[in-house]
Amino acid sequence: MPAVSKSSALLRRLWDGEPSTVTAAPYAALLLRITLAAFFLAHLYNKFFTKDGFWGWWAALTRLHSAYVPIYVLSVEFFCAILLPLGFKTRWVALYAVPSFIGIIAFWIRIGGYWFTNPGAEFPVMWLCLLILQVVLGDGAFSLKTGRG
Repeated sequence: MPAVSKSSALLRRLWDGEPSTVTAAPYAALLLRITLAAFFLAHLYNKFFTKDGFWGWWAALTRLHSAYVPIYVLSVEFFCAILLPLGFKTRWVALYAVPSFIGIIAFWIRIGGYWFTNPGAEFPVMWLCLLILQVVLGDGAFSLKTGRG
């Protein structure tokens, strides 16, 4: 049987047959982990390698908040950018990020409303939903496991 027929048969089987949630859920969690980590990496890049740089971000945030707020935000972004793609303690890492997004949503609703065009809280709300979904789904496929013992 030629290779084209084998691959098209596999695609047809996957497309026509409904994938079991038992087999699809771990890969959905993996995709979500990688997507969230990419967002966190983009935000870290924005803080360290853009025009104002880290100190501009720090000064803007500490003008209105105590120093623990930017420290917490940085720890959330570093932990999520490093540990989520590895799948290490995924539920706990995503849960650690949830309070920061509740604060971000409250900030943007107060400043710009809900809709993203103002700017607003629309994107952080979506991000919070994805983090909660990650907490529900757990580690997923290709994750680092720790042994008990």
